[in-house]
Amino acid sequence: MEYISPIKHLYDRIIEYFYHNNPLSKDRLTALAEQNIVSRAIFFNPDGGYIKTPMVHLENGEVEIQESYMSFLWCTIYNFVKMNEAARKLCLSSDDVVQFNLTSVENLEHMNDLFGWILSLQTTYSEWPENFPSPIDGSEFSNTINVIFLHALSYLLYHEVAHLANNHKTYLELINSRLEDLTDDELYQLKSLEVEADNYAIELLLGGNPDEDQTYIRVIGAIMAQLSNLLLIQNVNGLTQLKHPDIDQRLFNLSHRYKFENQVYQLNIEQTLNIGLSLFLHIHKIEYLKDIPDQSAWYENFDGILAHLYQKLDTEKEKTKDSFFSAREDMR
Repeated sequence: MEYISPIKHLYDRIIEYFYHNNPLSKDRLTALAEQNIVSRAIFFNPDGGYIKTPMVHLENGEVEIQESYMSFLWCTIYNFVKMNEAARKLCLSSDDVVQFNLTSVENLEHMNDLFGWILSLQTTYSEWPENFPSPIDGSEFSNTINVIFLHALSYLLYHEVAHLANNHKTYLELINSRLEDLTDDELYQLKSLEVEADNYAIELLLGGNPDEDQTYIRVIGAIMAQLSNLLLIQNVNGLTQLKHPDIDQRLFNLSHRYKFENQVYQLNIEQTLNIGLSLFLHIHKIEYLKDIPDQSAWYENFDGILAHLYQKLDTEKEKTKDSFFSAREDMR
């Protein structure tokens, strides 16, 4: 029997969420399609090579998503939500600094196995292991992950649509230029296009809906999408981008765009950022835990924790900046 990835069973819902996420997305995408600016079809790329994030073909208006990337995104979101739940339980039962280990977190070993598989997808395609959670396992938890995933993917796709809607095709020559041929002003211009696309994407995802419940599920989906892309960076040199804003800066901008009155929602957003940023630092063996002598020196809230983690990322970028820009000059 031919293998069918579990993620393929979400293709119809991906299209539905993409076009009909809210009245604004429906109206805009319909208008763009009628003007032949955006293709009505989404290309689901079965390519089993290294993971590629969603992209848009400015020449024909086609948006493309790779099957392996969608599997990576779904499983990463699954683990983020699992870790968020585990952290919340640990915080309720302890006044101490919480850390994940096999004795403190239920099913942590299974989460590690899942994470190991999705990291392997970065370079090597493999079939979805049968004993792993999936979009079609029928569990209530996985059904919840499906909804977050669909909003997360819609956010990423709307970013690509923005390049079409905002006529970034006129910058095609600049976009396709070699890095060494671009001036600092041109690089700044390219980054500005990406910021414009990020803003368009979150606006289209939220659709002007004032309902906080609906806003929350979409915002946390967008944040998990960016955190997932952060985890695709294979070494700390990749933190510094030239044609795009740095992902940590995009995360900072996105998370500071909305503050939720519902404290549970706000804490979940901040805890998710804490988990994602800490996980990146942990993967790359960057020390980020403070040497705390007593409780009086602990952070009182997530603002301090996140500022500390962002500073750690900035420090790593500063370490590699000189060699990064020197290499760019050498290419000229």
